[in-house]
Amino acid sequence: MFTTQHLVFLACMIVLIAVSLILLKKFKPSEKTVFTIAAVICLLSEFAKIYAVTRMLPMADGSGYVPFFERRELPLHLCSIQIFFILYIRFFAKEGEKKQKILGFMFPSMILGSFFALLLPSVFNVVPVEKAFTSLQVYQTFIYHAMLMVLGIYIYVKHFSEWKTKNYLYTLGLLFGFSVASIYVNSLLAYLTFDSAHQYASIEKMSNFFFVVKTPIGIPLNEKWQWLIYIIILIVLAFILVGAFYIPAFRRDLKERNALKK
Repeated sequence: MFTTQHLVFLACMIVLIAVSLILLKKFKPSEKTVFTIAAVICLLSEFAKIYAVTRMLPMADGSGYVPFFERRELPLHLCSIQIFFILYIRFFAKEGEKKQKILGFMFPSMILGSFFALLLPSVFNVVPVEKAFTSLQVYQTFIYHAMLMVLGIYIYVKHFSEWKTKNYLYTLGLLFGFSVASIYVNSLLAYLTFDSAHQYASIEKMSNFFFVVKTPIGIPLNEKWQWLIYIIILIVLAFILVGAFYIPAFRRDLKERNALKK
């Protein structure tokens, strides 16, 4: 974190994000075009990640080698699942309340998720920092999250006058649902070790989707009560950070309610 390589990538992504937003403002492409470009970047990014992460490992019976994809790289993080939402909005969603709810979830989760992913890139837990400039996975990680930042800002600005308090509540509901599901998924995908009595002994590897298992900054959680406090902190942060984006919506809804009372 904050190594020379990280800062170089971060500076490049800031420039890329700024240039992209300027081009969007200047040329004003249709929403369909923007989501088409985002969908293409998503697919290319995922293919690049699969190629970069997949390793050829030998079968235990010696019958040959097979491709192995690490479970922790599955598209189940907050930023990774945006791929499915982007594809849905571009190819399947129809205009209406359902699309609006999904867009209302996408923009704060994209902006916040990509901000922290660029600031605290977990890719350097996998790729040695000294190999950053030659690693396809590092380029894929930074470019993908830069795209999410641009798209999140685009959605927020384009639909600024349409956001309502109910979008905020729906977003929190989705975040809560995904977070609870991630507790199950992380445990399900864990690499367990067993003792001589065939009881759980330790965990060799474990994914951390939605960061509900471990803190992203390496603070140890050795007791269950520490983990519970950490989860409470995540919930409070979600209320505050997502709520910050919806302050204009809160004010508009309050004005409308006051106007109806008069």
